[in-house]
Amino acid sequence: MQDMLKKIIAVDKKAKKTVEEAKAEKENVEKKLYEAKKSIESEYEKKAQENIEAMKENKRREFEVQEKAIKDGFDEKKAVLEEKFISQADKWAEETARRAIGI
Repeated sequence: MQDMLKKIIAVDKKAKKTVEEAKAEKENVEKKLYEAKKSIESEYEKKAQENIEAMKENKRREFEVQEKAIKDGFDEKKAVLEEKFISQADKWAEETARRAIGI
């Protein structure tokens, strides 16, 4: 009878040890999953930030190209107007003077 109780106690201890090991393994797996999740999140955030920076740079370049096109267009129109003014200034001054004095 005592042998039987010793065996039951030994089996019970072994079962408790197995349960504790299983709990420890579960905690270890959960910790590893949590760390893997955090690592994936961190990598995702890093890649997202890199994508944002790349998109910002692309938009900045696009803006610079558009800005240059607008400035170039403005400079061309300004040059045409200045050339017209220079070539017509005397004529316009004479016309204005004639109109002012009524000739």
